[in-house]
Amino acid sequence: MDSEGGKKPRPRRWLRRLGMAAVVLGGVKVADVALTARERADHPAPGQLVDVDGHKMHVHTTGQGDTVLFCFQGLAPRLRIWILSLW
Repeated sequence: MDSEGGKKPRPRRWLRRLGMAAVVLGGVKVADVALTARERADHPAPGQLVDVDGHKMHVHTTGQGDTVLFCFQGLAPRLRIWILSLW
């Protein structure tokens, strides 16, 4: 109690908890960025980046011969179109 006989004001616990949560989330983000950079340095992607109409495209070329196979990541729903166009 204070000298005037009233209650002491309660500390704003929610503000303290919010600050602690922000610190924890910030630490997690820093760790994520650091670990991602380390993984990319330890395990670089094979192939090279090629400029295609102003966009960078990752290309990995192996083998030799007349047969060409293109694999586009993220186009699985359109796989049927690619298969049908081969025949």
